[in-house]
Amino acid sequence: MDRELLRIKKNNDKNPSNRIKRINEDDMSNILRELNINITELYTMKLNDDIDIDKFASNFAKNIYIILEAFNEMGMFPDCFFDVIIKMNIKYKTFHDNSNRLRGDYKLFDKTGLSHQTDELIKEAIAKGLYRGNNSSQKDISDYYREVSEFFKKFNIPSNIKTNEACKAIFYDLWNNMTNITYRLYISEDLIDDIEYLSRLLFEYLCFFVGMGINPKEYLDAYINTNISEKTK
Repeated sequence: MDRELLRIKKNNDKNPSNRIKRINEDDMSNILRELNINITELYTMKLNDDIDIDKFASNFAKNIYIILEAFNEMGMFPDCFFDVIIKMNIKYKTFHDNSNRLRGDYKLFDKTGLSHQTDELIKEAIAKGLYRGNNSSQKDISDYYREVSEFFKKFNIPSNIKTNEACKAIFYDLWNNMTNITYRLYISEDLIDDIEYLSRLLFEYLCFFVGMGINPKEYLDAYINTNISEKTK
């Protein structure tokens, strides 16, 4: 997703120095409010059995954009951190969860020590300067769509089912994860936790697209283009 952030960065004056910094409490509250508004809208649609797959995809893409902007404000590119999250999800599913569902047990994740390992890998990525991005190895949203698709195949998680029923089912599975992660962001007290939970949300959002069999690139590009147009008027 570094490629998308590079496009956003060129048209966004937030943190022009690219200095690493933590988003202040008020700004993070605003970010979480925006994310929750978009997800709650989808929850209400599911509750009312009023499923519009295009709307679901659009809202998830919008939330991906919001998180990419958050990484921009922090002065970081997200790919190196997202790679950590994929790695740790594979570990979790391999050793502690044999089901073919996405719903995670975050208490178990903590007890197994995987949370501590995640923190250490994030710190290592920062120490190595990987957060600065690398033009020769940047990935876009399609690259990560394919990587998460491989995650689904590895653990026999149903995917590529573009129906209203599948949309409701995968949203139900992700709801628990998204709620837990957002709460942890609300109570986060340091930059490493912020990075971890923002990256985890990106993973959950991509899981929706993989489950439905929808490459998010078109949706995310459209949202980026709209925001670029608004800022250049």
